This record gives sequence, structure tokens and C-alpha cells, in this order.
Amino acid sequence: MDLVGRYIKQRRFGKFVQNLIEAEYERKKKEAEKDQEWMLWVAYVHSYSDKSFSDWKKTIMKSESTTKRGSDASLTDKDVQSIMDGLFKKE
Repeated sequence: MDLVGRYIKQRRFGKFVQNLIEAEYERKKKEAEKDQEWMLWVAYVHSYSDKSFSDWKKTIMKSESTTKRGSDASLTDKDVQSIMDGLFKKE
């Protein structure tokens, strides 16, 4: 409470809260990136690719950026099969 009181007296409480929120946002962002990296690794292991993880990931990320954007509900069976073929194609 002393710390919060000092910030209020210095009229910097808003900045304190803003910094706290930004720090939490960055923490959650890094956690999400770590989770995404783990999911990519699991998909890579199950893809039986001859490429290195780095090369495979670049290929996936490139194909993901060119894939049609939209909600999952708008995907057709053909779209889903295309995504799966891209992820798990045998080389």
C-alpha cells in the first residue's frame, strides 16, 4: 500500500497501472508464442518431414499466410484437407 500511496501522491498512479497492464500483456504474449511454438513442434514431429524444424516451420508459416482467412465455420472439407496435407505431407 505504501508503494501505491507514493504513486498517488506523485500523481503517477495512472502510469503505474499502465506499466502493470503492459507488463502483463507482454507476459501473456510471450506465453502464447511459447504455446504456439510447442504446438508447431508437436505437428512437426508427427509430420515425419525430412526438413529441419526451422525449414518446416518457415514453409508452414508461409503457407498459413497465403491461406484464406476467415472463421473455422467457413472452412469446407476441401479447405481442411488442404491444410492437413500442407502440415503432414510425406516428402
